[in-house]
Amino acid sequence: MKYTVSEVCEFLNSKWDFSKAPKGFNDVVSAAAKQIGFSVVVKEPTTVLVKTNKGTLTYQQVATPNSKEMQALLLTHAMLTQQVHES
Repeated sequence: MKYTVSEVCEFLNSKWDFSKAPKGFNDVVSAAAKQIGFSVVVKEPTTVLVKTNKGTLTYQQVATPNSKEMQALLLTHAMLTQQVHES
């Protein structure tokens, strides 16, 4: 699936206020994603791929693809949309 950063932000903002994320949130998200087999690949100047256990998600129009914060945001979106948790 393909997403733009604005679509990701709209989705996440409808759920949480990320400005209130606890200190170290980016590190926790990255570690959790790695533990369940997710990985981030910066493909082009504004494209990021997130490889999951269900396939690859493509994020386009990413202004800061190498930023730790942006990658944590994309990983959060990927984990939520891929429903890796058990109901």
